[in-house]
Amino acid sequence: MPIKMKQCAECKTLCSNSASKCQVCGSRNLIKGSYTSKKEAQKKLQEEEVQKYSQREIILCSLCCSPIPIRSGKGYCMYCDEEFYTTN
Repeated sequence: MPIKMKQCAECKTLCSNSASKCQVCGSRNLIKGSYTSKKEAQKKLQEEEVQKYSQREIILCSLCCSPIPIRSGKGYCMYCDEEFYTTN
């Protein structure tokens, strides 16, 4: 069952649905949403980032699902310390 929470538009932290400002950065710019977990919210944020950079070649890390920009056929995940190569 989804949990209704708000997400800070500035720092992307999840806040309670009744919050009026972010506990981390103090921003009042909160976006309403329904999430089953913090992991789902993070995945949604990563998908939005991939769409934002759709003009560039980006893949998702197979270990942590972070967006990885690919340049000259190779990319690096800064979260997992993994290097990725693409072949055409």
